Amino acid sequence: ANSPGYNVHDRLAIEVANEAISAPEEDLKVWARVLCTMEISVDSVGDLRALMDQLVAGVTDATAKRALSRFNKSKLVPLEKKKAEMAKQVANENEDENVSVNMKDGKQGNKEGEG
Repeated sequence: ANSPGYNVHDRLAIEVANEAISAPEEDLKVWARVLCTMEISVDSVGDLRALMDQLVAGVTDATAKRALSRFNKSKLVPLEKKKAEMAKQVANENEDENVSVNMKDGKQGNKEGEG
């Protein structure tokens, strides 16, 4: 989980999430607050989602669940949406690029050997 695209907060958030997994439940609210202060990037969303899912699965304390939910709603969900939008934009740009290349090559939807 030390991807070259990760910033300092990404690495710290992953360390904090790993620490929270092994921490007693009464400490989870503090760890969740720390996570909420992080300026994480879209690069770490996948790793953090996996850690959060693992963490939430083992939590029974309602206060801890609320704190983790706050991090999920304020940080992870918006970043997951942003990442999906970025992926969609890249896919659209690639599609546009392929269309323009095909038009330059004179293919314009014709199969090879036709025309």
